[in-house]
Amino acid sequence: MDHKNLVIVVVGETGSGKSFITREIFPKYSMIKVLPKYTTRKSRVDEANAMDVRGNMSLEEISKMEYQYVNPHNQQHYGFKKSEIDQAHEEGKIPCIDLSSEDTYLKLRHDYPNQVLLLKVVPYFDEETMKATFEKQGRDSKEFEERKTALDHPLTDWAYSYDNMREVINPYFLRNSSEAVSHNIVVERLEDVLERECKVDLGVSLLTDSNTSRELYQYLYGYSKNRPIDQEMSFSKESQK
Repeated sequence: MDHKNLVIVVVGETGSGKSFITREIFPKYSMIKVLPKYTTRKSRVDEANAMDVRGNMSLEEISKMEYQYVNPHNQQHYGFKKSEIDQAHEEGKIPCIDLSSEDTYLKLRHDYPNQVLLLKVVPYFDEETMKATFEKQGRDSKEFEERKTALDHPLTDWAYSYDNMREVINPYFLRNSSEAVSHNIVVERLEDVLERECKVDLGVSLLTDSNTSRELYQYLYGYSKNRPIDQEMSFSKESQK
């Protein structure tokens, strides 16, 4: 893994917590630069001041970008720019993007060999929490029903095929978990992967001491038999599909 020119790719299903990471946690680290994802769909209520999404783009504008894909669930076009990844590296920062297309990920991995860290955000999901999340984001009931059905056909399960994938479990979706505990656990996981495995000095730790957080962290990443399998493999080679 080229630690100096790392590229972080965040993937996950609708409502899994990608925005929780890219908007609330990563921007607090000066070393990480969250890059915008451009899309033809309209911007949502919660994206009015967000830095990681640029909505209402024309198809012509998207088609000129190096990385682009179509979301099969809503048929909207998405893209992001190679120039912005390279600019982040020139600034000495780690670029971070989120996407759901395996083909686009493979193109990115081809352009940045041995540099991509794949983070799969996994929620402990229930229908009630998903609906509340959608309402907060300003999505209508029709989209909720469509996406709820789409969960039976996940867009990002392909991430488990690659050895540079690490799970990030968002425990905010546990009914009895507070947002503060969720924040601590996600931060601890991200810092653990980036600092221990990728040898990146983030310069500061955002984790606040909490026995509840640490016990739940151990459960989620060490002892739970009910969560998706965390493929803790070497970065040195790609697993076979």
